[in-house]
Amino acid sequence: MSFITKQMEELAGNFGKNYTDRNAISLPETELSYKELYGITRTGMNRKFLGGFDRGMRVLEVDSNVGNQLLCLQNDGSRNLYGIQLRSYAVELSKSRTKGINIIQGSAFDIPFKDGFLILFLPAGFSFTSPQGILTRFWMKCTGVRKSSYGVWSTMPRSTPK
Repeated sequence: MSFITKQMEELAGNFGKNYTDRNAISLPETELSYKELYGITRTGMNRKFLGGFDRGMRVLEVDSNVGNQLLCLQNDGSRNLYGIQLRSYAVELSKSRTKGINIIQGSAFDIPFKDGFLILFLPAGFSFTSPQGILTRFWMKCTGVRKSSYGVWSTMPRSTPK
């Protein structure tokens, strides 16, 4: 890991463990939660934003936590799913909840994939907890890894919940 931010330190402690435990919910619970908060399920949101994307393309979710988003994508037919997560506890919990999804421990600032390997980045809530200078470094890294790809899409709604 190239450097540690204040947010990374905070997530490494009890706050991060509690966040992981709080979000370890089933796929039906995830869908219901999104429906209640945003008026649309997570799968519905994915379909709206991603449209008819190729379900065989390689997708990486940065800060995948317990794999809820990856499970939604897999349930909707995606086959080449990857997750990178800073906290080892969350990685182990993710692996126990998923099958056929590649989830590894690592930093968003040191993504271990060759240029052009990944097609779509899903940065989850990462962009909402990081200072602007850190975000710039992250997006520059994404741009290098995703050459000739579809782009970067955030999985978190930008509007206030209902």
